[in-house]
Amino acid sequence: MEIVRRKRKPRIDLVPLVDMMCYLIFFFMIFTSFRTNTSGMPLELPRAATPKELASDIVLVTVDGAGEIFVGDKRVAIADLPADVGEALRKDPEETFAIMADKSVTYEQLISVVDAIRTGGGVHLALAVERKPAAAPGGND
Repeated sequence: MEIVRRKRKPRIDLVPLVDMMCYLIFFFMIFTSFRTNTSGMPLELPRAATPKELASDIVLVTVDGAGEIFVGDKRVAIADLPADVGEALRKDPEETFAIMADKSVTYEQLISVVDAIRTGGGVHLALAVERKPAAAPGGND
């Protein structure tokens, strides 16, 4: 009597893979929703009652309380800012530059950053602010 054995093809169990993918999705959904300061630097932004939402594909120029300038996460000197602006404009000529300046930054420092962006060819500028909390009805604010 001859016994015939069927060879089973090896299979990859996908259940643990799907579980891990779900955990990763939940992790990124939860922790990206807590991220409010996209520059990652401790800034205290000025407040405004009528801020306008901007698209997420902007170039963020950050000026911290010490007066240091960052384009994205890269620290730059004020003299090098026009070159970085020109590089961003070569990729997208209609690029918007959002300036996120700490509340303690002087008006002179802010104007020098705006001037450097314009020297590099940037014409679409925005200032990042925090939304003021809504005033209570009937309150004098």
